[in-house]
Amino acid sequence: MGETMGHGEQHAESLPRPRSPQRTNHHIPPTEPFDITSSRSSRSDTLEERRKENEPFHFPQRASTSTQTIPSSEQHDVRSGRGPTGEPVRDHEAYEEPILFHHPVSETQHRADPSSHIDTIDYSNAQADALYNKGKYEEALEHYAQALQAHEKIYPHDHLNAAKIFDNIGKSFKNQGMYNQALMYHERALQVQYRFHPCDHIDSAETLDNIGHILSVQGHYHEALDRYHQAHTIRGKLCSAEDICVSISLDNIASIRRIEGNYDGALCCFQQALEIRLKIYRQDHIDIAKSFNNIGSILANQGKYDAAFDYHQKALQMQEKLCVVESVSFAETWNNMGHILSKQGKYDKARENYQRSCEILMNYYSSGHVCIAQSLDNIGNTLQSQRQYDKALENYQRAYEIRNKCYPPNHCDVAESLTNIGNTLSDQEKYHEAENYYKQALIIYESFYPPGHETIATCLNCIGNIRFSQSMYDEALEYYHRALQIYEKFYPFGHVKIATSLNNIGNTLTYQTKYDEALGQCERALNIYKKLYPAGHSAIALSLNTIGNIHHKQEKYDKAFQYCQQALRIREAFYPDDHLYVAQSLQNIGTILTDFGNCDEALYSHRRALAILERVFPPSHIKIARCRCHIGDILNEQEKLDEALHEFRQALTIFEQIHSTSNVDVANTRRKIDNILNRQWNHNGTAGQPCRTTEHIDGRFRSSEI
Repeated sequence: MGETMGHGEQHAESLPRPRSPQRTNHHIPPTEPFDITSSRSSRSDTLEERRKENEPFHFPQRASTSTQTIPSSEQHDVRSGRGPTGEPVRDHEAYEEPILFHHPVSETQHRADPSSHIDTIDYSNAQADALYNKGKYEEALEHYAQALQAHEKIYPHDHLNAAKIFDNIGKSFKNQGMYNQALMYHERALQVQYRFHPCDHIDSAETLDNIGHILSVQGHYHEALDRYHQAHTIRGKLCSAEDICVSISLDNIASIRRIEGNYDGALCCFQQALEIRLKIYRQDHIDIAKSFNNIGSILANQGKYDAAFDYHQKALQMQEKLCVVESVSFAETWNNMGHILSKQGKYDKARENYQRSCEILMNYYSSGHVCIAQSLDNIGNTLQSQRQYDKALENYQRAYEIRNKCYPPNHCDVAESLTNIGNTLSDQEKYHEAENYYKQALIIYESFYPPGHETIATCLNCIGNIRFSQSMYDEALEYYHRALQIYEKFYPFGHVKIATSLNNIGNTLTYQTKYDEALGQCERALNIYKKLYPAGHSAIALSLNTIGNIHHKQEKYDKAFQYCQQALRIREAFYPDDHLYVAQSLQNIGTILTDFGNCDEALYSHRRALAILERVFPPSHIKIARCRCHIGDILNEQEKLDEALHEFRQALTIFEQIHSTSNVDVANTRRKIDNILNRQWNHNGTAGQPCRTTEHIDGRFRSSEI
């Protein structure tokens, strides 16, 4: 009757991760407050020694890269409709093929004529910008390297013009997942800018943003926020309060607030950014659509799905008017709407949105681009939610292959793919295989992120779910408590994941018959859900259901019925009629009514649940068999022996397809059939000879669990 909240509840997370839940295009992994000095106290060590900063640029070999890297979702420039210089570009113009100019100038002429070097700089930068905007980051990097080499032949190495090239090189490294090199070149750019502009300068603000983006992805959120605030301060001094660059700073600050779970603070910043853009543009504009998407994503985090969907639709309509229907930003909007539909249990519609997004991205990029991997994950998430595990695995494997080619093996997105595969295997009850994938992911997360990062906690939670499913409750509790400790430090404003861990702990304690302790944990979880979500949110129903289960175990049937009935009402309003969680609530209520002795109503609830299960699952699914056994038990209690016998035989057919003949479910169902046949034989002697259970296995039939 109980539920464990694990990966199944986390698939469709938007901006911050969890994903895994499902992750959105705005995805930024959440973090905790921590002392950054311990991990970054010596910047000269981090940047491969300060002596290298004055050396000319040398293009590195990809094969030798062994650095931490950046999730595909953090490609701010390309995916926000901005070129590598940070200037807004129109989506339908951003990725045109470069016009190729050839400069057949001899080496002697180059040395004698500085203007030829300037031509090379301009040409190489133009080539690189166009390649960058098409997502061809490695090729772009080669051209930026050529521009830098030409620049160093006619200017000092710390000339101001070099700063922009350093920044562009940094962005190219970032989008290839080469974190250390990216940070090094952005900081070199900042040092040059500070030398030429001792006072605040607008270019320094942009470079601070670039550094903040990388630190944010690495998990150093407080350092990232410090860079964003520095940039915002500079812009506040140099620009009017309604300048477009101020809106960029507000968006960046909002992204960190969202990570911390401070959704009200994030929403305030996003709304301020929208107000600025509305005043500047006064008509439809791609940046206004971006603000609509940002606000919609925050509202989705708050569980306000209808309002969130409205904002995403406004963004979509504006993008259609602007004729950017084949752009990355248009794909993002379809993706965001898919997340909301998935949260609402509308998986077919969600998948249609994800597939539309994926088609746009595949037309836009090569089929091996990292953005495609995220779309494949999202499609896989909906298939997994619908129990189409083989198809889900196919999408997750494709995403994994793309990421494995694009990133080093220790990249966090590679770990995300491993986690998704593990989730599916866990749902298929292939627990040993699933645990192997989770542990591979955990090793990567622990090497990629700072200690105590939220994503590490999510992976620990997944391993805890495996232990719970294997009835290893002490070990499950150990993993759940480790996850909870990280979450509680990580989210100063409270977060749904804290409630998730509390709910998991409470459910596990229930199975250990520690009911009072379990109730305390689950009531804490319920209070958090009620603070974070509207009254009719599905997470509240989950918590109510778990508390009802505890009261049922304590034989407090009135309270159990009250909590489970509340959960059912929420789920019926929140989900489609044939959603699995509606069936679960109906089964739980049926079990309580049976214990009350109200067999007619109990039978009605279980039959409603069976009708849903038969729509959701294939005919031979174990949950259908177990539901039929519950129905058979009630009919047997009512002396409706023929009907009960029919249900048990239907269940036995399924169990024998799934299990060996020595399985507990098989043995118990055969025993029930034996008992009915014996009773019929003793009553009138008209039934056939009773069948003989070949092997009796002690054990109680499992209670209703979805």
